[in-house]
Amino acid sequence: ATVRLECREGGNIKSSQEAETNQLGLYVFKLDKSKEPVDDCQVTLLHSPDPECKISHEVDPNNKSKTAPVATRKLNLLEGDSVDVIAPSHRVAYPLGLVVEKAHPECEQFAKARRNQPAWTVRV
Repeated sequence: ATVRLECREGGNIKSSQEAETNQLGLYVFKLDKSKEPVDDCQVTLLHSPDPECKISHEVDPNNKSKTAPVATRKLNLLEGDSVDVIAPSHRVAYPLGLVVEKAHPECEQFAKARRNQPAWTVRV
C-alpha cells in the first residue's frame, strides 16, 4: 500500500513524503527534526493493492479520499514521548485501514447486530 506522511506548521504543510508498505503493512518515514517540523504530523493511506479496497488516486487538500473512507491518525511527536521501544527518537502511528463495500461472511453477524447500519469490513 502507499502511505503519505504530512507534517504541518501553523496549519501549512511543511513536509510531505510517500512510502510503500511491506507485505506486513509496515512502513518507515525518516524526519530530521532540525530541518522539518514534527509537531503536527499525519499519516494517510493513499492506495491499496487489494482490489476490494478502492481508493481514489486524487486526494483532496484535507487528506480524505473522494471514493472511500480512509482512516487517518495523528502521530504523537512530542520530544521524549516515545511509544516505541527501539529508541527514544522513534514514533509509532496507529493502524490505518479501509472500509470495503461488501462485508465478508464472518462479519455479517456483527453487522446485523449493529441494526440498520451498513455491513462494512475494515481491511489493512
